[in-house]
Amino acid sequence: MFKKGKKSNLIFGIFLVTVGLILLLNNLGIMPGLVPGYIFTWKTLLLSLGIIFIITEKEKTSGIVLVAIGFYFLIPDIWGINPAEAGLFWPILFLVIGLSVIVSKR
Repeated sequence: MFKKGKKSNLIFGIFLVTVGLILLLNNLGIMPGLVPGYIFTWKTLLLSLGIIFIITEKEKTSGIVLVAIGFYFLIPDIWGINPAEAGLFWPILFLVIGLSVIVSKR
């Protein structure tokens, strides 16, 4: 239905409108507390860009890497878990990336 460029632009436009609407409602006091403090940070930006790349790009590896990095740095903010002590994140990340590379080559 959409060409790649149009689909990417549509998704990115919807993303920007949604973010703007949420920020506007929060800042006007219409829906205070709607946005937790960790939502609009560089960590969430990485996560959002990764999701957009996964949806719009044929090669998913860069999107998966961005999602993993963003999620890794959001762990302490969301669940209060120290990612340095988790010990399982990096091995699982390497497994996921390796499997995505293997699957994408088939």
